[in-house]
Amino acid sequence: MSIGNFSVKNPVLLNILFVLLLVLGYFSISRLPREQFSEVPFYFVNIVVPYPGVSAEDVEREVTINIEKEMQGLDELQEVRSVTSEGLSVVTVEFNSGINQNKFDKLFQEVRTRFAKAELPDGVLDEDIDDFSSNDFVPLIEIALSGDLPFDSLWDSPPSA
Repeated sequence: MSIGNFSVKNPVLLNILFVLLLVLGYFSISRLPREQFSEVPFYFVNIVVPYPGVSAEDVEREVTINIEKEMQGLDELQEVRSVTSEGLSVVTVEFNSGINQNKFDKLFQEVRTRFAKAELPDGVLDEDIDDFSSNDFVPLIEIALSGDLPFDSLWDSPPSA
């Protein structure tokens, strides 16, 4: 007997199975946990070192390269990137995405330890070593505007009374 013949001969059973499937699907989806802004881990560490009044070439030679050398050889290291501008060095250390949060926390401490060993010149200001996650992008406030005005007029000052 084919499915088509079985369906035609037993429409009530088929309808009961379909309703049961809908009820179980609704029950399952209503019990799933959900978050508006769930955390997505990015295994990055940003090291920002200000060195005011120094050219980009000197910052790279005296600060950025020393930090990059110290970060080489870290466990689970995927990539070390840097951006150097006048008076500022930003080094990003990226780890493999297959690690867990506990391992990342240990690697973060290792980055701090290695940074402390880096030979930096006098005049360098306090560094900022920070991890990076999707929570860094969570909006603090959202504003929605609606009305009968065209979009361009929303940017204009309000009409005087």
